[in-house]
Parts: sequence; structure tokens; C-alpha cells
Amino acid sequence: MNKMLYDFILTKQHHQYRKDIKLSFDKSLSPVERMTYRFETLSKAETPMLLNGEKICFLRTIKNIPDIFSEEEWTEIKSEHYIHELG
Repeated sequence: MNKMLYDFILTKQHHQYRKDIKLSFDKSLSPVERMTYRFETLSKAETPMLLNGEKICFLRTIKNIPDIFSEEEWTEIKSEHYIHELG
């Protein structure tokens, strides 16, 4: 493991590059469509972050990765299904 990247992450210096994103979902979309939409939107919103001398080419820059279901939708889903851990 590269010591520079390890120290950078261990000391949480990578957090300085993170930002929040607002994302909402059309309730008529299926779960697969919502996941696809979230992935595409988050990918477009990421800011490439390259550290000098590093070979790993991607650090996540989005702070909040929104859930694809609203709290009301989760309540309805959980009333009918067992959800393991985070779903």
C-alpha cells in the first residue's frame, strides 16, 4: 500500500474535497431505474481528484450518497419484507 495515500486518508485530508449533492427520485421509477439514475448522476457530479505521485486515480468527492427510497417508501417496504442491515 502506498504510504502517502494511506496517511492522506487516515488523517481524513480527503474530506476537504467532498461536497454535498441534491438528488431526488421520480417515484414512478423502478428500483433498478432509480439505482441507474443515482449512479449516473453521482458519476457526473464527481470531481476528479489526483494526488501528486499517486497511481490510484479516483477519490470519492460526494459526501452524501442519497438513498433511492424515501422514508415513507422504506416504511412501506419494511412492513411487507425483512430488510437485512442497510437493505
